[in-house]
Amino acid sequence: MLACLPLAWIAIDYAAPQVTAQRWFWVVGWIVAGALASADAKRLDARGVEAPGWFWAAFLQPVYLIRRSTLARSTPLLPIVWFVTFGAFIFAAYTFNNTWEFNGGTEGFRIESQLEQRGINSNVSCPSDWLSKGETVNCTVHVRGYGTSILKVTAGADGAYTWRVIP
Repeated sequence: MLACLPLAWIAIDYAAPQVTAQRWFWVVGWIVAGALASADAKRLDARGVEAPGWFWAAFLQPVYLIRRSTLARSTPLLPIVWFVTFGAFIFAAYTFNNTWEFNGGTEGFRIESQLEQRGINSNVSCPSDWLSKGETVNCTVHVRGYGTSILKVTAGADGAYTWRVIP
């Protein structure tokens, strides 16, 4: 089970990228890895095989799996599977999932600053959301003395945003 844990990371990263972007997600990952290793160690102990400490799995999963295979005199398939699934996770994270957090307050302020540099006194209000390449979010811009318009903000391939006013 521990050898295939990176596959769970792929599924979660694809389904809910906003979750995997949080620091606590990786702490939960360490706890899950430690719990899986602890359960594995109990099974090994029941068979009379010395088990490596669970802390190896929490922080260095391949070391745990290599050590486990050596102590249990079993096939090296488990660490190999882990390296393959971890490679798949890295590939998926950088290939399939280009999603960025759009912080409405920060980006709205940045757009206001750009408008101000052009001599336009405005107030921009944007929602916060998660965007992938090509996705858009609509912001509201109130230009003092002229009224309100919509700004269409589009996410680029590199996580940068472009915007344009929709009259």
